This record gives sequence, C-alpha cells and structure tokens, in this order.
Amino acid sequence: IIFSVGILSLNFSALLIWIMGFFSRSRRVLLGGAGAVVALPLGYALAQQLLGPSFGEIPQLAFQKNPTNLHLLSQCPSLTSEMKLMDFISPHVDSFIYTYVSSRRSVKFKVNQTLTLPDGGTIGVDWLTPPDPDRTTPTVVVMHGLTGCTRSMFTHIRKLQAAGFAVAGVNRRGHGTPLLPLTTPKFSVFGDADDLREAVMHIHRQVPKSPIVLLGLCAGAGSILACVANEGEKFYNKKKLSGGDKDPYEDFPVRAALALSPAYHLPTILATMPWIYSKYFAYRLTKGYLETNKEILQSHPGFPEAWKSSTFAEFVERAVPFTGFKSLGAYLEQYSMDRYIKYCAVPTLLLTALDDPVCVRAMADGVIPRIPQNPHIFLVTVNRGSHAGFIQSLWRWSSWMDDASVEFISAVAKLSSGEGAPRSATAQRQ
Repeated sequence: IIFSVGILSLNFSALLIWIMGFFSRSRRVLLGGAGAVVALPLGYALAQQLLGPSFGEIPQLAFQKNPTNLHLLSQCPSLTSEMKLMDFISPHVDSFIYTYVSSRRSVKFKVNQTLTLPDGGTIGVDWLTPPDPDRTTPTVVVMHGLTGCTRSMFTHIRKLQAAGFAVAGVNRRGHGTPLLPLTTPKFSVFGDADDLREAVMHIHRQVPKSPIVLLGLCAGAGSILACVANEGEKFYNKKKLSGGDKDPYEDFPVRAALALSPAYHLPTILATMPWIYSKYFAYRLTKGYLETNKEILQSHPGFPEAWKSSTFAEFVERAVPFTGFKSLGAYLEQYSMDRYIKYCAVPTLLLTALDDPVCVRAMADGVIPRIPQNPHIFLVTVNRGSHAGFIQSLWRWSSWMDDASVEFISAVAKLSSGEGAPRSATAQRQ
C-alpha cells in the first residue's frame, strides 16, 4: 500500500510538471514531465515483475455443492487456491494493457471458412489447425467480444492451444480479419444465438467425435449463454410434453460453456457504462457496422438514427431494427441471466472480477444468491482483475483467467468421459 501511494504521488507530481511545461512552453520541462508520467507506471510494473505479483486473494465460488461439482472443482486449483495478480493501480489500466497486447499480437489460423446462414447472412469460422474428423479431444469454440474478432482472442487461444485443445473461432456478422462484410441488413451488437448454433453444428459436422466447448468473452459470453439457454429451453419443453430423461443436448453437441466477464444484466450496463467506454464503443460500432456496410444498411429503417448515436446505449437502442427483434426489451431478454439459471443443462463457468469497469459489481451481486438453484453453474468472483486482464506476468504474458479456463475444460472433459468422475456420478450416468 505504501509503495502504491508513493508511486501515485510521484506520478501526480510528474503530471504537474508536464502541465507546467505545457503552459510555460518549455520543451525540456514538457518532455521531462511526459517521460516521468510514462516511466513511473512502467517502473512500478517492472518492480512487480521482478519481485512477484503484489495482489493475492482466494476466488469466491457460488455453486450447488454436490459430489460431482466438488470433484470437478478439486481438479481446478486456480479456482480453489490463492491467485496472485499484478497491480496496475487502476482496473482501467489493466483493461488497456490487455487490449493493447491483444491488438498487437495475432493468431495465424490455418483454415478460414465462410458460413452462409439460412437468411443469407454470413459469419466466419477460423480453425487454428485443420479439422480432424477422428479427433476425440475437446474442440473449443471461441467467441470474441464487442468490437473484436477471433484474432483479438490471442491470449486465450494461445493458452488453449498449449493445453492440446483444438480451437475454432467464430466471427460474428460484420466482424473478422479481413473484415467480413454484411450480406443482409442484420447484425447484433451482443451476438446472435441462432447464428452461433449454426456455427456449432457446422463445426460439429467436421469433428463429429470431438466434444464441443463454448468460450466467450464479454459480448461473446452473452451469445454463448443465450445459445445454451435456448437449447435447454427446447429440452425443457420437450420433456414436459413427452416425459423421459434424455440427454438435454442430444441434438446439440455442446458439453460445457465458459463465460468470461459476462454482462449479467444488460440494462444496467447501458445505464452505468463509464462515459469514456460508452463514447469509444459508440464510435467503433458506428464505424464498424454502419460506415463499413453503408451501402446495404442505409435504406433500412433505423439507419439515420443509429448513425447519430453518441453513446453506447443510444447505439444499442437505435440499432434494434437490425437485430430482428421488435423492441429493445425483447432483444435484451434473450441475454437474461434468469433464463440461463433456469434452463442451463451443461457445466458452465461464469468468471468475473468485481472491479470490472464495464460489467459492474452490482450485476454480479444480484446473481450470486441464485446460482445454487442450478446444479450446472459455477460462478467465480474475484475482487481484482478488471474486465479481461487478470494479469500475472507481462514478461511472458500470463493471465489467471486463461489458466482457470484450461483447468475447467480439462476437468469437464474427464468428467464427460468418466475418467475423472466420482464413483456415484459414473454409476448414475451408466
């Protein structure tokens, strides 16, 4: 704490020097102050890199305590033991570093596929390695965040690859590198559950023996939760009509889901997002969707209003005509955690930091008490970590979020095969 306060004091002093140099028009003072402003946080990070991460805590877990779940968690040490993260003073700095690292590094996908959807829209499927129809180990389907693409998921994909998993990234409509232009006047800021289902089935047809695991970040987390909830609701309705105790996802090959930094309550996000993020996302979405695809969108109702959006909330509301939903409420309802808690029927990890500047703490606090209602959901919260950082090391990029994800996927894969299941759970499945 003393060290952090000292660094902050020095940084504030350096900032004052820079301001004095700006008004006095002294180039030496200006450059000296600017150098100090940049150097002090870097020095602080270097000190942690040499001495070790400065912040440690044990993750808090919310789940239904039954033998199967307890056994699964016993194989995930990152979720049950102390984690140590680097402290960059502000969660905004953590998010900036993560975004910078992700944008400056890239993943080389071996196979790039374009999938045409039933309505004529197109999405992309990028394979890290060519699909192998004989593969029996899990294939992780990765969904990117609000403004990114599969390549922006570099840090997660690298860790999954090192663990031996096959990885297939899905680019939503209007996303991708190179950019996948819209072929119909339809897009969704938070992703489309039906589009994701089409992508999953497309992937499954190429690796029929491989269990599918969904992993999504931020907006990508919302789309995978909506997709899994939709399939669970179908099973729930079928069971009410016909009875029986079939596999809830016999027609949908997903065996687990991971939602990293999800938005538990979208209306809260729209109302509380910090202005700098709100302005930034409104600009990126306007440019990425409307400006890039102006020719196909400009004649569609809602385009002039969406074009004038100055905040994220305005863009989401005014772009509803492009989503296929009749109202903002109906659009946001598909991402409701109430639906997911009720209908989820596969092991699911929800991982969030309570200092997340985008998906604020109040949303997670409202969900935690209800998690034990569903035996398949594990909610993990930590006090620090920001939106997507959870940085353990900068020298060789390491994120606690990635370690926890790999352990959870490995544990679920063993459980599904019967290899890592407790005796009672195995007998029950047999």
